[in-house]
Amino acid sequence: MGYFVVLLAMLAGTWYVLSGYETSFFLVSGGISALVVGALAFKMQLHRKRAVPAVINYYSPIYFLWLFKEIVKSSLVVTARVWQVEPDISPQTSWVSMKQTSDVGRATLANSITLTPGTVSLDAREDSVRVHALLHGDLVQLQKGAMDGKVKKLVQRAG
Repeated sequence: MGYFVVLLAMLAGTWYVLSGYETSFFLVSGGISALVVGALAFKMQLHRKRAVPAVINYYSPIYFLWLFKEIVKSSLVVTARVWQVEPDISPQTSWVSMKQTSDVGRATLANSITLTPGTVSLDAREDSVRVHALLHGDLVQLQKGAMDGKVKKLVQRAG
């Protein structure tokens, strides 16, 4: 029961801080939302297992700074290519192998790929992720495995 109370407090607190509304209608709506999400989490028995382990450790800032740099770099490249009179793009879809052994690692890698402009994760399997890329070079970079290695390091240091 303590888990449920802490979860409700965290959900309601996060909603309050992010919403910025203090009228009674919005406070009641936020409270009801927190109760519904808390009840669903309790029904799913998330309190009995470590369903969503936090991937936060001393390596996290390094990874997120690296990812931010990749996002900025990719956004500049994609913007430049798309704004050309004759866009020099080569959309492709391919399976990219990954070394992730946990669901958290696979999800983090797939989300990181999708956050990077010009690439989208379409499907994930035990050992690979299907990626659509606007530029052939982006697929080549992903197949080299730099992002996969960094995510692997991030997840290993969390557990």
